[in-house]
Amino acid sequence: MKTLFLVDELVAYEDETTGRAARHFGRGKESCHLIAAGELEELHAFAKKLGLRREWFQGRASWPHYDLTPSKRAKAVALGAIEVSAIEEAGARMAVKRRLVEQARAKDPNIARAPLDMAVATRLLREYFDDAGKVKRDLIPADFVDG
Repeated sequence: MKTLFLVDELVAYEDETTGRAARHFGRGKESCHLIAAGELEELHAFAKKLGLRREWFQGRASWPHYDLTPSKRAKAVALGAIEVSAIEEAGARMAVKRRLVEQARAKDPNIARAPLDMAVATRLLREYFDDAGKVKRDLIPADFVDG
C-alpha cells in the first residue's frame, strides 16, 4: 500500500503559548502539518526532498509530523502531498489511537491509554484513507467528519 503524505490547512497561531509552531514560526505566521499515512521512514525521505531537517521532526507530539511554512506546504503539494481537512485527519488519528487502546486492553484490561508506536500508528492511519487521500468516513467518529 502506497504511503500518502497529507497536509492540513494553514493556521496562524496568535498566542505564542499555544505550542511549538507559534514559538518556532512566530506569532501570527501561518503553518500546517505534514504527516504520513503509511511508512514513517518515507515521511522522513519526503521531508528531506522539501529541505526539512530530521531534527525538525516532531515525534513527541500527539502525532508524528513536521510543521510546514506556506512555501514548504506549496512545495509539498507540488511533490504529491494531498490536502486534507484538519478535522477529518484528526478523526482518522483518533480512530487509530482508539484502535491501539482497544488492542492494548485486549491484553491488559487495566490499560487506560496505549503508548503510541509512531511507525505502527502511521501504518494503521493508511487504512483510513483511500488512494486519493479521501478519508473513509465510515471508519472515523461522526463528530470528526466535515459536512
